[in-house]
Amino acid sequence: MIPSTGGRAGRRQRRQKRIKPRQAKRALYVDFESRKVEGEAPVLLGVLYDKAPEASVSEWVLRQFVFDPACARVDAVAGSSCESSSTDAALTWLLSLSESERRHVVSWSRYDRKRIEQLTGRSAFRYRNAIPTAKRWRKQQRTAGTIDDGGPNELERYERLVGYLRPSERYGVGDAIAYIRGLAGVTAGAVDRWRCLVEHNRHDLLAMREVIEHAVGLRPPPGAGG
Repeated sequence: MIPSTGGRAGRRQRRQKRIKPRQAKRALYVDFESRKVEGEAPVLLGVLYDKAPEASVSEWVLRQFVFDPACARVDAVAGSSCESSSTDAALTWLLSLSESERRHVVSWSRYDRKRIEQLTGRSAFRYRNAIPTAKRWRKQQRTAGTIDDGGPNELERYERLVGYLRPSERYGVGDAIAYIRGLAGVTAGAVDRWRCLVEHNRHDLLAMREVIEHAVGLRPPPGAGG
């Protein structure tokens, strides 16, 4: 149980700071996949990061850790590049890299941060929520007349604003997980659903990174070319 913090110190702690360009370049972009059922552990964690953040040429790497035994069995047949792992091992690696290289863990909304806190018992680590940075950028673009868009802060909405092309998805994440867990073995349907789930996770991470890079000026404005 993480103790609550009140008063001014608590408000400062809860205040969500925006991402700076150097932080975006060095960020550990994370995204869990789960059924979002209370008390149920995630089945997959994707982490996207630049192995050479100080170099002139980026070296982006995607690591995807599969935690659920049923999903791991399907993944072995599917031939993806996921790594079978425990949540403890994957998150120990993530937070150790964050601490040793002074990188911020970045996710779309605080949901993923809460999962890390629940799974590790740690509440103090370098973290940024991507939404305040993206939201401020959208407001600036609307003021400048570059875009005309309001509404919820869903990642898919921002993808459209920056021109990120996500392929259509045949299965919902929750339905795919439930289908795989309901099987005694591995079927072609399970492999198909798992591959779609893994791709969904990859696109979530790539899209989040692209939105943030636009928001902090690491990419030209949409429609500007370059």
